[in-house]
Amino acid sequence: MSKTFRAGVIRMGTVGVLALALVGVAAPGQATPPIDTWQETWDDTAIDVCDGGTADTSDDITIESHYVGSADFVVRERGGNGLFYYTVDGQQSSTYTNVDTGLYWTAVNRWHEKDLSITADDEGILTIRVGSAFFFKVYSADGIQGGLNVGRSEFTVVYDPATDTELSFTVTKDVGGRTAMQFCEDALRYTT
Repeated sequence: MSKTFRAGVIRMGTVGVLALALVGVAAPGQATPPIDTWQETWDDTAIDVCDGGTADTSDDITIESHYVGSADFVVRERGGNGLFYYTVDGQQSSTYTNVDTGLYWTAVNRWHEKDLSITADDEGILTIRVGSAFFFKVYSADGIQGGLNVGRSEFTVVYDPATDTELSFTVTKDVGGRTAMQFCEDALRYTT
């Protein structure tokens, strides 16, 4: 999985839902809005190139990555401050194939993210603290588990809704077990 795609998946809910924090503000005396739910799915293919370890590009490894996944979103107002909080449960399965050898490996990823707190300053800048639990497994082509990342993290996003700009993204907590390798290390391990 490319670094960009990994970051996109991890932060997908945050970026997609930040705007929802501003979608509506309850009118005075109005009851909490009903829960809004939806599902997003994806089926995508990408090409990544891994350096084979020498200055010569002839030993580079070209990997075709195929991703299939879905995420279920729930949005609700909490605390009467007119800001909307979200929860997302997602899953993705991926297959990574060396285009030269035909060898491949797979990965399964599940995660749960939830807004823990949202505050808005006088200028409307939002500070969103998010908790995340994740479970990521890597398998060889013959089904043998090769790596596992499991744990919990928290991060804070500072977002300017007036300009639709993420001002900062800071990981504040990251605990758990990590035995899965980096993408190109997996490519070398499973497909050469």
